[in-house]
Amino acid sequence: GRASRILVMAPASVCKQWQVELREKFNLNWPIYDGHMLRWQATPMQPEGRELPVLRTDWHRQPAVIVSSHLLRRQDRFDEVVNQAEPWDLVVLDEAHHARRKSAANLAEERPNALLRLMRDLAPRTPGLVLLTATPMQVHPVEVWDLLALLGLPDGWHARAFLDFFEQVQHPNPSHETLDQIARLFVAAERRFGSLDPAVVQRRLEDVGVIRLRRVLDALRSDAGIPRRMLSVDDRQLALRLARLASPVACLISRHTRALLRRYYERGLITTPIASRRVEDRFLDMSAGEAALYAALEDYITQTYNQAEQDERSALGFVLTIYRRRLASSTRALVLTLEKHLQAVREGSAASDFFADDDVEALDSDAEASDDADLDTAKRVALAQEEASEIEVLLRLARSLPEDTKLGALRVGIDELKNSGYAQVMVFTQFTDTMDLLRESLAGRDDLKLMCFSGRGGEVRTQDGTWRVISRDETKRRFRQGEAHVLLCTDAAAEGLNFQFCGALINYDMPWNPMRVEQRIGRIDRLGQRFPEIRILNLHYEDSIEADVYHALGSRIDLFQSVVGRLQPILSTLPSLIASRVLAGGARGDANRHQVAEDVAREIDAAEEQNFDLDAIIEDDLALPPRPEPALTLRQIGSLLPRVETLPNNLQVSALGNSDWSLRMPGMTTPVRVTADPAFFEEHAGSVELWSPGSSVFPDPEWAEWQPEQGAPEFPQ
Repeated sequence: GRASRILVMAPASVCKQWQVELREKFNLNWPIYDGHMLRWQATPMQPEGRELPVLRTDWHRQPAVIVSSHLLRRQDRFDEVVNQAEPWDLVVLDEAHHARRKSAANLAEERPNALLRLMRDLAPRTPGLVLLTATPMQVHPVEVWDLLALLGLPDGWHARAFLDFFEQVQHPNPSHETLDQIARLFVAAERRFGSLDPAVVQRRLEDVGVIRLRRVLDALRSDAGIPRRMLSVDDRQLALRLARLASPVACLISRHTRALLRRYYERGLITTPIASRRVEDRFLDMSAGEAALYAALEDYITQTYNQAEQDERSALGFVLTIYRRRLASSTRALVLTLEKHLQAVREGSAASDFFADDDVEALDSDAEASDDADLDTAKRVALAQEEASEIEVLLRLARSLPEDTKLGALRVGIDELKNSGYAQVMVFTQFTDTMDLLRESLAGRDDLKLMCFSGRGGEVRTQDGTWRVISRDETKRRFRQGEAHVLLCTDAAAEGLNFQFCGALINYDMPWNPMRVEQRIGRIDRLGQRFPEIRILNLHYEDSIEADVYHALGSRIDLFQSVVGRLQPILSTLPSLIASRVLAGGARGDANRHQVAEDVAREIDAAEEQNFDLDAIIEDDLALPPRPEPALTLRQIGSLLPRVETLPNNLQVSALGNSDWSLRMPGMTTPVRVTADPAFFEEHAGSVELWSPGSSVFPDPEWAEWQPEQGAPEFPQ
């Protein structure tokens, strides 16, 4: 009851996942606003879903709504969000690290990007603000300060003081003056967030006694410097640890990592072990024809880009990089895009499918996408600049090629995994066109049963060889029950499909942003993974700019061996680095390709030198906090369904299975399937309603005042 107006801002590529997960985890069906329409998710009570055209002056009147952060950060939307809309009680910003300054090199020169500028205007009007990110460190620690400042920092914690503080608390024996400065910030933080409780602190610092804790805390809080000057070297180090525990970083950030989960498991706080990863990169030589196509496409991209006017290059580059990404995926994916663009250029107007959904998703998901990226402008500029005759040359060359080299490597990889005990494998690609190629290539094998999942939904092969669309729920159920050996996926499957029972994954192509690969791996690397070791196989074309970058990353960090969240901001700059090099003609020749890899390597080395690691600053609390018992549990609610005498007498209820029921409310012509079992609901959310307060199939809460008794609940009639 504390929030009646809620706004969720997320990248466009994950808005649908937000909608799905909110319903599956919280039984909330919130609409997505796409700039023109409000769209609710289809449910058993409303199988067709619901769409509502809405004016720009009205969309924000919705009590709860999910919107693309890229849409809202556009300049023409600022006034709607900040001034026209009534203040929201709660704003959630997903992938919050996208809100950043354009350069962190000069503290005095604050140039926020459009999203950070929007959040700075929105935050003062929002009593509740939650920033979500898997990124524990930005390229520069001042960018952490930028995010924390949105939440409200204590007096004196300006950017310079923040940076100095985290440098000073790492010192082995700081000077008296430095310790006094740390103490002033400590007192300000306690004033803002509340005083440290010695009993709670001792639970986290198990090697420190309460008397010693109180003495050092008193010294830090003292107005005079003498008590601090009398501290021993060990006590001074304890003072620094306490200062970190009271800092805004510790108080405003809740951090959860796989390393922490492993420590929970070692302590017996969770019973599920955490799987390890075994990653193998295979770099494949291109055929002579593939190398010739690669070179011809690079020449075309560079020539077309350089011939454009300076003010049109940004938009044109948007289109040209799609060619490059598609070629790195498959020749088929490139051919189909070239055909679309050729048709549009010949007709002189943008074809409706000039950009496939996959293309838009790939561009949208890159963290460094331009604030002003406009696909309509990109289409217009491309139509004016691209030459039909040159596209035709590329098409002839691409169509003349035999099977992609990577297809053979894919078959070998699947067989190797199968022989190693991994009976099921997920195969990921960026583009639906490539996925279709893979299923054509693998469909002839009698020993491999295939399923697909993409933006079209799940797909299974029928007896006559055609492919039939199935629901998301059906896809999960069939793959879980072993009805397919291989699930071919686009990145659409990286959103909300969780397969802890599958222990192997092949990346048929490698996105320019490695964090997208991490999202793919996250489909199987989850709590409850039944294989102790997850196998990951990555396929690359040797002598390509992508391969050089992944070579460089592999030599410096254990990419994909563990979650490299600390380097995510650097990795997310790869799309812009690669694009700039490709567009300028720097992807041809070993020296030019290697330069991109060296640029990335330098950024990684610089980040390591920053020595600002949140995982080191935030001391994990391995003792779980006490949690109050809920007034009502789903188990108690579920116990009502078989007891007809406890239900309102106008409900018609009959059992379907152990966990689901047929329910008909007054006025309903067709009964609906319901459950009060959250695990059952999550597995069958497309065909089942969760029977709980707030649901449209739960009786009007005229019993809202009752409290369950100890043991079996007694419900009013």
